[in-house]
Amino acid sequence: MRRFLIRSFVLAAMALSAIAEPVVARVVRIVIDRREPVLAGRAFGNFGAYEKLVGRVFFTFDPANPANARIVDLSLAPRNADGLVEAWADFMVLRPVNGGSGVALLEVSNRGGKASLSYFNGARGSRDPVAEEHFGDGLLMRLGLTVIWVGWQHDVPLGDERLRLHVPTATGPDGPITGLVRSDWTIDRAADTLDVAHRNHVPYAASDPSDPENVLTVRDGSMTGGASRPTAPALCSTAGSRPERSTSWSTDRRTPRSWASGLPQSAT
Repeated sequence: MRRFLIRSFVLAAMALSAIAEPVVARVVRIVIDRREPVLAGRAFGNFGAYEKLVGRVFFTFDPANPANARIVDLSLAPRNADGLVEAWADFMVLRPVNGGSGVALLEVSNRGGKASLSYFNGARGSRDPVAEEHFGDGLLMRLGLTVIWVGWQHDVPLGDERLRLHVPTATGPDGPITGLVRSDWTIDRAADTLDVAHRNHVPYAASDPSDPENVLTVRDGSMTGGASRPTAPALCSTAGSRPERSTSWSTDRRTPRSWASGLPQSAT
């Protein structure tokens, strides 16, 4: 079973490398937390029954490998005794019990979700497909495909069956890495408050909410100038923000930041 999963992750990585610059990682361990039949073992055409696997895949990354030089701040991440950086990601796999077609479909899960069954099967969306309506007309299953989802964003909202990437925190010689972070909003309707992170994602926290360099800017358009005024990030005040305006908040955020996103795509 684990050999099958590792092979599936490797095949998916080969497909991704054709459309993006590759980096090098190794799958070192797979933990299956949940395994269950799909729709009580119902057969999907010639390829028969499917099962669902839910678990975690563990990676290592070598900062000394030249192919990994493009991973921002990888060299600043904590390393294990072998000098490698460790990370892990949530995954879900739908696979034919009897082997299937030998072809895997990897979805790069936007915001930790799972859209392939909706797109290709015409199914009702679900982050944990269990009911018949979650599999639609069963197209992907009737084709014998193995469907793989792997978390690749470290900032997706917690819980609700979202897939997440879990990475260590990069630190500099003097402690946490800090830097200017800018959040931009263009809204559809007037609002009194706006979240720092979109759709309830986990934001980088402000290092000092009372820092006078924290600036809120309201402009008539995203490419035009606008009025700036200091603001307390805890308030996230956007008084006067209207749909036709673009609002920005710039602040130094000193909470240690995760060192990378998207890494499972290099090893899946």
